[in-house]
Amino acid sequence: MAVFRIEKTRDYTVMSNYHLRDRSLSLKAKGLLSLMLSLPEDWDYTMKGLARICKDGIDSISGGIRELEAHGYLVRARVRNENGQLGSIEYTILEQPKEPAQTPAPIREKPIRENPIQVKPMLDAPIQENPAQLNTKEQNKELSITQGSSPIPSSPPTPREKSRIGQDRMRERESYREIILENIDYDILTQDEKLDRDRLDELVELARTAGAEVAGRLTQVRDSAHPGTYIGSGKLLELKELLWETESTGIICDDELTSAQIGNLEEALSCKVVDRTLLILDIFAARAVSGEGKIQVELAQLRYRASRLAGLGKSLSRLGGGIGTRGPGEKKLEMDRRLIRERISRLKKELKDVEKHRELIRSQRAQSGLKVAALVGYTSAGKSSIENALTGAGILEDAMLFSTLDTTTRALTLDNTQEILLTDTVGFIKKLPHHLVEAFKSTLEEAKYADIIVHVVDASNPQMDSQMYVVYDTLRQLGAEGKPVITLFNKQDRLEQPVMHKDFQADYSIAVSAKTGMGLEEFKKDLLEIIRRDQIYIERLYDFAEAGKIQLIRSKGQLLSEEYVPEGIEIKAYVPQDIYGKL
Repeated sequence: MAVFRIEKTRDYTVMSNYHLRDRSLSLKAKGLLSLMLSLPEDWDYTMKGLARICKDGIDSISGGIRELEAHGYLVRARVRNENGQLGSIEYTILEQPKEPAQTPAPIREKPIRENPIQVKPMLDAPIQENPAQLNTKEQNKELSITQGSSPIPSSPPTPREKSRIGQDRMRERESYREIILENIDYDILTQDEKLDRDRLDELVELARTAGAEVAGRLTQVRDSAHPGTYIGSGKLLELKELLWETESTGIICDDELTSAQIGNLEEALSCKVVDRTLLILDIFAARAVSGEGKIQVELAQLRYRASRLAGLGKSLSRLGGGIGTRGPGEKKLEMDRRLIRERISRLKKELKDVEKHRELIRSQRAQSGLKVAALVGYTSAGKSSIENALTGAGILEDAMLFSTLDTTTRALTLDNTQEILLTDTVGFIKKLPHHLVEAFKSTLEEAKYADIIVHVVDASNPQMDSQMYVVYDTLRQLGAEGKPVITLFNKQDRLEQPVMHKDFQADYSIAVSAKTGMGLEEFKKDLLEIIRRDQIYIERLYDFAEAGKIQLIRSKGQLLSEEYVPEGIEIKAYVPQDIYGKL
């Protein structure tokens, strides 16, 4: 006779029979708990992690998880990182709904150990240590080969046993890792990994700026967005489970959604759905201070809403109530459209008045002969910090995105008497909604009418190159090409060592730090050099009767020196080319 025995030192799991004898649990829940108990402690116990090693889908697994959680076999808790932000979910898996009582056991009304007659003794497999936690009536009928093993060892393991257990866990963990690696198509997942990661990081910053707390992220690689739900049906189920796991109350999509997509997503997920455009509009509405900024934000919001009225619900299609609305009447949807059109028309008129005022200011600047340098750049690049460091303008400096929505212009003295106007503008961003481009056209055009473009770049940002591309692409759309460009690689103080980058589309590239003042004097010298390109240096002696020409030089150019001599007035100055012939 031959006997074949299984080596129980590896690929073997010892667990309590309590959940297997629990009649309140379904077979699916019992099997799922058994699987989870067989996994290493550091395993990924999320829906996604379990689905990778199971035939069942996420929807089926979530049902079993909910059942286990309801019966006390599983406890979920959100873990916060060192910054206090919500992080991953920590699962606590219990073999029994309540933790085993620690020795010494509390005294009960009918303690089992003191009254052995109350329980029929079992000779083959005596109950060990914690009998109060087992249903003895049920277990007397059917005994498994593992019943005699206690989940809590009676004595601490020896060093050799610890080493063997550790090796077994490592082999077990490695076997499951191999299973996962075989079922993941990394070529597809990493196809656009860099792009998706950058975009999602930016979306996280936008959400934080709007006051939201990000609980998780989800990506899908598709040739095009789903026309009905933006994402596929399988990814929709995964998102639904992610919402449940993280206890989130809404989602933010990194694209502009249609009204149908928003409605279908809200119906399927039962939560608030916000797209990228609406998120940015909300940030702009919170940051707008001036009257012009508020008008521009409201105009953009109304244009966004007007194209989505049809998908906001059936209530917008009912007839209006009250006298005069009987019969065909005017549907509420049509009335809302009419009210929005009327409001947009009024805002456009108000915005035109503001634009006229801005054009008047520009014409006055042109008459004064002062050059204008516009600070442009990606949002949160440090434009406001640069202007504050140079002019003391006192503009709000915030680490959040879009801290500046209104333009601020201040005079900057370069060399004794030579002045230039420095204008801070709204920051650019990837996929800037066209509603905002139209509404903020007058503000963005400050770069178009400027004489010099000062491109501020966050040198500490890993996505610096892509952000520079967005800025130059936006400038081309605004028609602000063909102007002298100075690129300031800001935030050098955040780098371990200052790095000198080169912008091949700019006339000058300077490493600066608005915080420490590094490179700002060099920046002023380069500004002065650009201004000198359009000026002519003169040394002349004017008769006292020609003093009016000196006043023209003083107002349009830069008067370096003025000395009165018996023959007249000796001057040294830089004058613009357009007035040189008048002197």
